[in-house]
Amino acid sequence: DNNQKRPSCDEKGFMASLVKLLCSRLGVIYVVKFLCSFSYFSLCLNFTVFFTHELGYSDESTGWILGVFGFLISVYGIAAGVLIDYLGLKKSLLLGTTLAFVTRGILVGVHNPRILVITFMTIAAIAEAFLIPVLSIGIKRYSDQTNRSYGFALFYVFMNFGALACGPVTDLIRHLYPDGRTFSSLHLSSYRIIFGITGVACILVFFIVLVAIKDVEMQEDGKEKDFVADKKNVVQVLKEHVKRSSFWRLGLFTLLICGVRLIFRHLDATLPKYLMRTNGESVPYGSIYAINPAMVIILVPIVTWIGNVRRISIFKLIVSGSYLAGASVFWMCISTEVWTAVAFVITLSLGEVVYSPRVYEYVMSVAPKGGEGVYASLPGVPMFAAKLFAGGMSGWLLQKYCPAEGEKNTSMMWLIVGITSFSSPVLMTIFAKCIIGPKPDKPVWDPLDDSVDKQKDLANGMPTFGLDDESDDGITKPHMWGVPDRVRVPDSPPSPDTQQPVGESDDKIKLQTGETSEAVVELQYQSE
Repeated sequence: DNNQKRPSCDEKGFMASLVKLLCSRLGVIYVVKFLCSFSYFSLCLNFTVFFTHELGYSDESTGWILGVFGFLISVYGIAAGVLIDYLGLKKSLLLGTTLAFVTRGILVGVHNPRILVITFMTIAAIAEAFLIPVLSIGIKRYSDQTNRSYGFALFYVFMNFGALACGPVTDLIRHLYPDGRTFSSLHLSSYRIIFGITGVACILVFFIVLVAIKDVEMQEDGKEKDFVADKKNVVQVLKEHVKRSSFWRLGLFTLLICGVRLIFRHLDATLPKYLMRTNGESVPYGSIYAINPAMVIILVPIVTWIGNVRRISIFKLIVSGSYLAGASVFWMCISTEVWTAVAFVITLSLGEVVYSPRVYEYVMSVAPKGGEGVYASLPGVPMFAAKLFAGGMSGWLLQKYCPAEGEKNTSMMWLIVGITSFSSPVLMTIFAKCIIGPKPDKPVWDPLDDSVDKQKDLANGMPTFGLDDESDDGITKPHMWGVPDRVRVPDSPPSPDTQQPVGESDDKIKLQTGETSEAVVELQYQSE
């Protein structure tokens, strides 16, 4: 019966929902995400040490190379976002994986520093520009309103499985082959061996995508249909997006959250060298790094379940988690002992599990159909200068406050990082109304709105609509984000002209929407 309500993940039970998600097309996305994350995080974790110890670059030069690398990922990401919408999910993944494999091959076999730098600035950055946003698009297209929150939560969990694996693998290879190993006539350092292992992961991803990924999307009735890309002119597509209010509000949001997100750049670029210079070359920085993904894997599903059951707004979760993550850096100001680094990573992880998965979900929730690639790349725009700044900042801080030889002042170094990261939640609190946008007259829900009235409406069964943009006739169209599971959208509704109540009783409210689907939504209203 098409009118039968489909149970949500909360109604099915956590374990039943988990098994169903893993056995669906989403399970393939999760496996691919694990392998891609292992490859990417292994590269980032060993980037600065490789460039300094093996290629002979200074701390500051290495930091700037890393910063430019991150900067170019964001630059290429804008063009890649449009191409992803044009090429589709499968072709984009195949292209990104091929480029990533070529990058690993050059890292393993080439010893010319200039060629390696050029590789990072071109092939490597383009590869990540495709792979980073495209998999989150797959989560949106392979899920529906009944399981999307859990879908993104598990997506984040598997990303951290990859990050968790890279830490012990790094420590194991460094321990087994401290001086490298010769394969036939080719001598590889421990870092090049690690890069070779990530190349194998890229090969696996390529064949999994080739066999198992399809360009389909899940409809709200649980059935699949082929996804047809909108082959519009690229310039016209961008013009349409910049007219949307959601586009600019998302831009502001991602700009303000930059500071706290850059902590992870210091986790890759600053922490390994800091630990080696303050606690010896043998310090297991990979294992300390692995605390973060291990905690995320355990806690993200639990926090997601609590957030869904208690109907906690996204804005509250993002800001609260950002305060905790931003404050985590201040542990490092206390002492140079290893326990402060452990406390830093644990506190950062607690904040991350609260806010970070919701960022992915929010970005995809405001993305219009067919424009997911552009919106998934949009958070990279304000990260242009920020990534460049963070890379250069990391190298400068290490060279000035934590040099390989000479007097160190690591407390000042981490204090500067902490002030930078803590600015994010403070600024988001100050500009909350701008991020949320103007409150509508009708009962509409925005995913970032944290007002008490909206919370009461949601608790009483009102829909969690979010304002998307304005149509050509100036009528605001609600974007269906996080609709409670008892709300069902019929497949073939009558066509409304405007968003307005058309009938009302004590227990039922019918709203007509101006959404592209022109759906009539019947809402079961429960009075207090």
